[in-house]
Amino acid sequence: MKRRRSSSQEEERRGPEEVHLLSSLSLYLSYNLSLSN
Repeated sequence: MKRRRSSSQEEERRGPEEVHLLSSLSLYLSYNLSLSN
């Protein structure tokens, strides 16, 4: 499931950052949902 954007080096560098962004984004979304409910 690897997407090639610019180069394999850039992908390796951005891997962990994307995972962190996704987790924080999901936390932010669930937080907003709990607030609206």
